Parts: sequence; C-alpha cells; structure tokens
Amino acid sequence: MKLAYVTTYDAHDASQWSGTGARMAKALEGQGVDVTYVGPLADPAGAQLAARRLWHRLAGGRRFLRERHRQVTRGYASQIEQQLAGRDIDIVFSPGTIPIASFSGKAPVVFWTDATFAQMVGLYPEFENLAPASIRAGNELEHAALTSSSLAIYASDWAARSALNDYGADPSKVHVIPFGANIDCDRSAVSVSEIVRARGRDVCRLLFVGVDWTRKGGDIAMDLLTTLAARGIPVELTVVGSSPVVPDHLHDKVVVRGYVDKSTTIGRRELDGLFARSHFLVMPSRAECFGIVFCEASSFGLPSIASDVGGIPSAVLHGRSGYLFSLTSLVESAASEITALWNDRQRYEELCATTFRAFEEHLNWEVAGVACVSRLNALLHTGDRAELPLVTVITVVYNGARHLEETIQAVAAQTYPNIEYIVVDGGSTDGTVEILERCDNLIDRWISEPDSGLYDAMNKAVGFVSDMSSYIVFAHADDTLAGSDVIERIVALGKGADLIYGRMLFVDGETSGAMGRALGLSDLSRETLCHPATFVRRHVFDSVGPFDTSFRIAADHDHIVRCFAHPVSTRFADVIVTRMRMRGLSDNQFVVSCRERKRVIRKHFSGVARLAGVAQVNLYDIPRNIARHLLDRAGLLGHWRALKRP
Repeated sequence: MKLAYVTTYDAHDASQWSGTGARMAKALEGQGVDVTYVGPLADPAGAQLAARRLWHRLAGGRRFLRERHRQVTRGYASQIEQQLAGRDIDIVFSPGTIPIASFSGKAPVVFWTDATFAQMVGLYPEFENLAPASIRAGNELEHAALTSSSLAIYASDWAARSALNDYGADPSKVHVIPFGANIDCDRSAVSVSEIVRARGRDVCRLLFVGVDWTRKGGDIAMDLLTTLAARGIPVELTVVGSSPVVPDHLHDKVVVRGYVDKSTTIGRRELDGLFARSHFLVMPSRAECFGIVFCEASSFGLPSIASDVGGIPSAVLHGRSGYLFSLTSLVESAASEITALWNDRQRYEELCATTFRAFEEHLNWEVAGVACVSRLNALLHTGDRAELPLVTVITVVYNGARHLEETIQAVAAQTYPNIEYIVVDGGSTDGTVEILERCDNLIDRWISEPDSGLYDAMNKAVGFVSDMSSYIVFAHADDTLAGSDVIERIVALGKGADLIYGRMLFVDGETSGAMGRALGLSDLSRETLCHPATFVRRHVFDSVGPFDTSFRIAADHDHIVRCFAHPVSTRFADVIVTRMRMRGLSDNQFVVSCRERKRVIRKHFSGVARLAGVAQVNLYDIPRNIARHLLDRAGLLGHWRALKRP
C-alpha cells in the first residue's frame, strides 16, 4: 500500500502535536505501508486574511482562525496536487481535516484525528471567543472533509458521535481507533509487576502532568490531595508541566517540577521515573479530546484517576486502567476509591496489572496501526468485507429510552466492518420509538410491537438473522459495548469457534467489577457466562434450540448450558466486551432469578455438580445480595467491593 501522509508541519518532528503525528506515521510504516511524506505544507494565507484577523481582534476582541478559511485549504490542496503529480498513490492520509478539506483527487482520502471542529469551539482557549465568520467557515470545512473523505477515523467514541450528530456523517465511514502512547516501551508484564511492587508504602504518590493547569484540573487535583490528607492517607502530589501557587498548608505535600522536556533524554528519563514511582496519575481535566498521557501512564502499570469528559473514556478504561468520575463528584468519589486501593495492596496490584494489559491490548501505536491498516485495506479491497463473518448485534428493549441511544452509538462506533444491527422493541411508550426513528440510519432493522416477554423478543430477533454463519451478540438498553474495537478483537481471538465468550464490566453507580473467565461444562453448575459478552453462531440456535420462554430470567443460562452440553465449539477471549448497569431485570427480581438458576442446575446437572450449584446459590449468592441491599439502604453502596467474585 502506498500512502501520502499530508501534514502542515514536519511529521518527523516529535515536538509537533506532542509527537502524535510522528508516531501515527511510524505506526503505519510499522505495518508495511509505503509512506510518502507530503509536508510541511506552506502557509498560503495572504495579507488579506492577516488584515481580517487584525480587524476582528481590534473591532470586537474576537479570534479569527485564518487556517479555517477556504483560501488556505485550497492553497493546501494545490500543494498536495503538485507534490503528488506523477506519483502512484493508493491513499491520501492526514492526521487532521484542515490539510485535506478542499482536496479532491483520484485516490481515496482518509483522516485520523481526535475531535471535530464543533467540539473544539469554546473547549480550548484558542477556540474561545471566535468570530462568527470563523465558526461558519470551520463548520463548512469540517463538513466538506467528512463528505469528501472515504474514511473518518477518530481517537474516541466522543469525537465519532460528534461527526455523526453534528455533521450528519455517513456512519459507514466513521470509525474509532484510539491513539497510543507517545513513548517507547519495551516493558513486559513481568517487569511492570516489579515496578509496581517497588512502589513504596510510606507515601501515596499522586502525579499530575499538564501545562494548562486550569483546563487539566490542577486545582481539583489539589483538592483531592487535601481530602486524602484529611482522611489520614500519607499523600504527596508531584506537578509536572505547570508551576502553580501552592497553598501554605500544602507546601510539604506538593512537589512542583515545572516544565520537563520529554523530547530530551534527560527529560524522558525523569518522566519515566515519575511514572514508575507514582501510585496514581491524577488528571481531572475540564476539557480533553483524548489524553495521550493516560496511555503513557498505562505503559508503566500506573492507574489513572480522571474525569469522564470529552474523549477521556476512550483513553482510560473505567475499572480496568483507572477510574472515571464526574467533575461534580470527583474529589470525594476519587478519594474513596484511592483510600480503598491504598488499604488493599492486592487489589491495587491487580488494577496495575490490568492497566498494563490495557496498554498492551488497546493503548499503544502498534495495535492502533494494525487496526488502521486493516481499515485501509478494507477500503482498497472491498472483497475483504465478504471474507469476514457477519456479526449481528441485537438489542431487545422495552421502555428503555434513558440509555438506548448510548447503546446504539456504541454499536455504530465499532471498527469491525461487517456488522448488522437489529433492534426489537416491545411496544414502548416512553420515547424509545422516537429514538429508533431518529437513529434509523444506524440500524439495519427495527420493529416495535408487543411481545410475550424478553426471551420471546430475543427469539423473534434471532429469526430475523438469515445468515446461518453470523455471530449473534445481545446488547440491550442497559448494556454498552466497552470499546469501539471489541467486536473486531473478539472475532480475531475467537478463531472461528461457534461460541465465543468474553468478560463483562458490571457498573453499580461509581463501583464496578469485571467478571468472566474460561469455563467448562461442569463449571456452569456454579456460574455462567456473561451473556451480553457471548457471541453465538446463528446455526447453533437451530441445533440447540431457541431460548426457553418458560424462564423469565434464566433462559440465557439454560441456553448456554445446552450449547456446552451439545456440544458446540467454544473459546474464551480475555476481552471486556460489555459494560452492564446493575439493577437490571435479574437484580430487581433476585428471588425469581435464584429460583430459576436452581431449576437450570437441577435440569442439567446431577450428583456433586448439582449439590455444588445449589449450595452456591443458597450459601453465597443470596447472603451476598442481602448484604448489598442493606449497604444500599444505609447509603454505603459506594464501599461495596463484592461485585467481583474472589
């Protein structure tokens, strides 16, 4: 593949865009792509635009973005055409929309960036108080880039949603591939484990890295420090990149390192040392498009404490590489989480291990490069889509308007190219149908009509799937796919098995726990697969049978046991597929759930397996649920840590 990499700056310069442009190009080259560098493009803005910029500043104190003017983007397009004249190029690629906004050529155009113009307006200081002309021009150019491009790749679900919602982009061309860490990492899980164990227990060391103290939430980090100290935690905050005024009462708890140039060997070594020694990266940003620093922290097994704003949830995997909180509750909630982890060394080290695993699987440039080149190859070779198995995502919903759109958008953001999406609504009256109508372009088929319950609706949806080799996965209105690449990863790791199952993150307020492990048939007497993280071929439903609608809650468990007993080929993939909110059907009707689980056990198992399964329900699950509800009534649910089985 021959690719023209177009930038307005020198793409070899690691100081530009924090090194992201340079790392992106190297990631493509690392996958065998023949990259032709086109840039830095010369600034074509003339005296007229300079005069307009001055006039807007003097007349109304407004910012005029000359780089968002058609005159500039047309000048860039002309330069690209000249530099590519006579060259054999398959794809024109840019880490931004401005260079290619006005370009039109024979080769398909692709960009990979972290935000849309609509999101940037008012978000960062340089996009505040913009002249109306710049806002109009910026939106026009963003729309033009999305219309003319063949692929629009974003670093986060947040940015992809803006392309769809703010600009009406074609969902088939919008994909999410997170950026990676802009540092070299030769660390292994073993060496990171040694780094984590070497972190002292004398002081809980927090690390803040950011030049923009206010936007990055430095003051919030300082409040968190104060709260932890008040709770009796020996704590220290190291500030890198900023030089804030430190209150007198915190002088002995704050270390200000100021600006550290990570492009130098000395600066890089200092930052690496801080990442290795610290216990938590604390970055409660008020505005953030992605946050490369979170990826860098993950490469050291350093969990992040962050806000859930902007694109951060694509860089910090909640419960896996750190924790996300709303800005309004961050200080108290984060203090509780850090306190619990500080007092539970084993749990902290487990979090550090999953943090590094998130880096290895999700947050590095090699993985990003593989995903991007896969998308580019699919673009050039349309037959590739047919070679991938179809994955049918099914959402069954009844009066689920509160969370349905989030579920739909998570499906639309998947990087896997061969997906169909089916939604079966049971005749909702709460606005669900209006959401389905609004999101019609993101759904292949949906119906809204009364049914006889959850499993009747699920059987109905399975009947709509005509491709017998298609994988079926259920993502209901309380479920959200955990990342944009989960389906792609599951299919790759599943190796063609008829039933592939992964892990699921249960979310209960600001408490979460991951469940799911490799199981055999006998294990299913005591536990089950996470059904929303399970992919089953369509033909299995013919050989094993549909869901048994005599169950109200446990038909999925019954169906999984029948699959394992049939047997069908199965494979476990250590991937968190779905985030599921607690207090769903089986949680609200716990007594029915326990009764039906014991019915499944007695139906399919005998002897020791049956005794062990019934004992599991009676002696562990029921007391555990009672304790959980008592804590909920006492307002102590935030301290509940038994979501994950020991």
